[in-house]
Amino acid sequence: MPAVPREPARGHTGIPDPNADFDRLGLDSPLAVSLLIEIEERYGVDLPPEELFENPTLDAVGEYVHQHLRQDVA
Repeated sequence: MPAVPREPARGHTGIPDPNADFDRLGLDSPLAVSLLIEIEERYGVDLPPEELFENPTLDAVGEYVHQHLRQDVA
């Protein structure tokens, strides 16, 4: 997903850990809003901001989007 920090944290390869909390990845409010917009535009899934607190990792957000895409298809 494009809404991850552009600069890797010290000691990291630049590939974010999909299980790391967003705060550890440096996701601030403007970046969170960008992520929500990108998900809605790209996948057509409206991800409410509170879901980022309930699903605070890339893996969890991916699962949320995947579940909602399956619901739309079914």
